[in-house]
Amino acid sequence: MQSRTEAPTSRNSIASDSLRPRRDTAVASSAAECSLAWRTPWLSWQAFAWLTATLMAPPFWGIGLMLMIDARSDHPAFWPSAMAAVAISQFVAILSANQCHHRRPFRHRSHLLLWHWGISTVTAGVLLLLVGWWSGFLPGIFSGSSGAAVAGIDTAVLWSLATATGFGLLSSLPGGLVCAWLNFTRTPAHSGTEGLHACL
Repeated sequence: MQSRTEAPTSRNSIASDSLRPRRDTAVASSAAECSLAWRTPWLSWQAFAWLTATLMAPPFWGIGLMLMIDARSDHPAFWPSAMAAVAISQFVAILSANQCHHRRPFRHRSHLLLWHWGISTVTAGVLLLLVGWWSGFLPGIFSGSSGAAVAGIDTAVLWSLATATGFGLLSSLPGGLVCAWLNFTRTPAHSGTEGLHACL
């Protein structure tokens, strides 16, 4: 009699164990197919993210604060142009991320962060070099090191490249985080609570 009562219990346990791999596989496939999606309304979120990323960039608010304290400068065209370079770099990075997401959707925010940081850093650095040499700020500030050379490269050029690199990195640091969280949200590829929890 005891063996008969234990038989249904063992059958139920075997059936439940056989269903677990299917559930685990379904959750894993749902998590693999989850991707980021644009927030709606699209234009409002894009504009808000661009404005927030620009204002949070340390070079932007740092230069703005300095100009508010004392706007006098030997190179008055350089500082507003540097602030504009930050805004343009964020715009280019957001536009590039949107185009990349349209072709192949991002699945992880970390991938979007790296993409935004890379595009924004390069764009801001190149723009600062152009503005710095056009306004005469970079040649003027590094004129004392002009003439010396390291590996055949003028020291003033090396300092200018280092300044542009630092400017690009500082400009892009908050922008990637802001755009990854404000412009995009997670949407499960499959309906149901299992797919939703897999995406979170």
